[in-house]
Amino acid sequence: RLGRGTTDATHAGMAIAVRSPLESTSPATMGASPGPSVALRWLTLVVVAAAIAYSYLADVLAPGGSDIATVSRRYDNAFTPAPFAFAIWGLIYASFVAHCVVALLPSRRTMEIYDRLAVPLMLANVLGALWVAAFRHDMVFAALLLVATMFAVAWFMLLAASRWVDTGRARFWLTVPFALFFGWMAVATLANLAAARVAAGWTGGPVIEFAWAVGLLVVATAIGLGVGVRRRAFLVPAVVAWATAARGDAGPSRAAHPDASASDSPPRTKTRREGEVITRDKTSRSRPVTPERAGDQLRGLADPRAVHG
Repeated sequence: RLGRGTTDATHAGMAIAVRSPLESTSPATMGASPGPSVALRWLTLVVVAAAIAYSYLADVLAPGGSDIATVSRRYDNAFTPAPFAFAIWGLIYASFVAHCVVALLPSRRTMEIYDRLAVPLMLANVLGALWVAAFRHDMVFAALLLVATMFAVAWFMLLAASRWVDTGRARFWLTVPFALFFGWMAVATLANLAAARVAAGWTGGPVIEFAWAVGLLVVATAIGLGVGVRRRAFLVPAVVAWATAARGDAGPSRAAHPDASASDSPPRTKTRREGEVITRDKTSRSRPVTPERAGDQLRGLADPRAVHG
């Protein structure tokens, strides 16, 4: 018995001796040594910043293609928001960068949600850069596929962040970047669908164009209100409302009018027939006057009765 007890104590001591070095190298006891999550979060910040820089410079400089506004006018339709609506991208990008910076704070090192959101956030920004490249080169259907994928990724990120907030493990601010992004992606997906319809030649006249616009607005509103109420993310319907208001200020769409392209063509002048003189009346409308009528007018001016009425 005495020997067996000594043997058990010896084995226990060996187990402690073997286990101690492993415990000392665990992430919790490594101290200042950076773990894989820190490197992943730094990589996320770099990828997001690079994607933002590319998207901005590619649109401003437009190398080897047109800028986004020019291409968008080619596929103008009744659902296209006014240009000022796209200023919301500045807010979305700023929230992405702020999220990446906060993830690097020491107080956030132990929050797993930042690691879980890192890969989809990088994917969303890379897809956004690819969308800019595709749309600038008139690859409308490829752009539609990319923006639909971004919409799915945005939903995943919003769902993951809101669940952490619902369980009390994070505050409301965690959902802000993804609520803004999801709300705009909902509208952007429908807008790209409308542009693809125009690119395919499915116009159908002003009535069909108006019906399409109303239908897409109803879908966007339903998504915004549904997600906003279900996930308690009021920023989603706010972004949808912003895009809807911008659509109202966009004015009548050129694509809604069958002869809208006539406004882009140079003004035509009437061909003057031989023996006619073009004069302007008091309403500034051009009218042909024959030499005989011009002579009658000159004789009327020479008559003193015509002067004094």
